Amino acid sequence: VIVNVVDVNDNAPVFSNCPVDKIQLHKANYSASSVITLQATDSDEGGNGQIVYSLVEGSKYFTINSESGELTIKSKELQQYEGHSIQSVVKATDQPSNGDNQLYAATCSVTFDIVNEGTIRNKEDESRVSEDTTIWKI
Repeated sequence: VIVNVVDVNDNAPVFSNCPVDKIQLHKANYSASSVITLQATDSDEGGNGQIVYSLVEGSKYFTINSESGELTIKSKELQQYEGHSIQSVVKATDQPSNGDNQLYAATCSVTFDIVNEGTIRNKEDESRVSEDTTIWKI
């Protein structure tokens, strides 16, 4: 007798770097900058443990790499929100396999403070980075 044990999709993805503190976005970083890479894991095996990322909220201003979880600015329209905060919600969904119909997902909310160069309060808090620098990566 041969018994094959297959994994069932019985675990939901879990974000390892959520919740995220507010992230400040400066005017110099409004074009195609990576702002954070969110990471989720799923303890299921095979396809049941594979994660796909998508945006639930914030797709007007951001894009997300569905495989890596890297969130990138796509719109210079953020400029109109200077002095305010906006939110992006990322969903991590597992990919059931072996005929399993159960799908699990988790969400992570990221809040961005949109600031202009004049909002830096203390001289020691000021630092300069190039436009294509990744602002926050976990």
